[in-house]
Amino acid sequence: MGQTERDFKGIWIPKDIWLPSTLSLMEKVLFVEIHSLHNERGCFASNKYFTDFFGVSDRQIRTYIGSLKEKGFVTNGA
Repeated sequence: MGQTERDFKGIWIPKDIWLPSTLSLMEKVLFVEIHSLHNERGCFASNKYFTDFFGVSDRQIRTYIGSLKEKGFVTNGA
C-alpha cells in the first residue's frame, strides 16, 4: 500500500458520524478515512487504496461509497 499524504494525528469520529444508526460501522470508518485524506483539493484516493486499506473487495467499497453518497455524507465534488 503506497503512502498517501494526509494530516493524520489519530482516529476521532465526530458524533454526527458515530451516532446515526443509519450508517454501518464500515461506512463510519470509511467516511473517517475519506475525511482524513481530504485536503483543499478534495480526496483523490482510489477505490483500490480503500480495498487495500480495509481488506475488502472493490465491490464492497463501491457499495459503501454509494451508500455514503446516497445519505449525503460524501459527494463526487467534495
